[in-house]
Amino acid sequence: MIQLLRTRVKTILGLAIALVVLVNAGPAEATTQFGPIGTKVGHLDVPALGISRDVYEWGCRTGTLPNQVYHWACAGQGNIFLLGHAASVFKPIYEARRHGTLTLGMRLYWTSKTGVRSSFRLTRIAVVRLSNIYSASHYWIFNGASPAVVTLVTCYGYHDSKRIVARFT
Repeated sequence: MIQLLRTRVKTILGLAIALVVLVNAGPAEATTQFGPIGTKVGHLDVPALGISRDVYEWGCRTGTLPNQVYHWACAGQGNIFLLGHAASVFKPIYEARRHGTLTLGMRLYWTSKTGVRSSFRLTRIAVVRLSNIYSASHYWIFNGASPAVVTLVTCYGYHDSKRIVARFT
């Protein structure tokens, strides 16, 4: 199980989400706890960064993300793991990190597909090299959580081998 998770993590982050490869294309992939792949599963607001985006289900797969924010279902339960491109939908995260304005305490609002709105605060920021992403010191990125957390992941630069990880609790 740990090896499978490491393989999925390595693939999705290591390829910079550049090649569509279904990890498990069986019927279980068609629907996750959030809903069928490709459907709207919620809405993300980070007012301080000007981010207000619908979020779509990506399932537990790898590949090139279309220009949207996606929920990645491979993370542990209670970890609302969201992916987006640094050159587009998550550009404000990249720019804020680059300019030093991605600050602890900043608010994020998650609205579920059922309309339940939850508030989170930024509690951890990391820039992680892909070669270290699955080291024991970085498992926090993918682990489940209770109460729920939101993890935002994007590239650190447009063609970079590092990822910005922002954890909101």
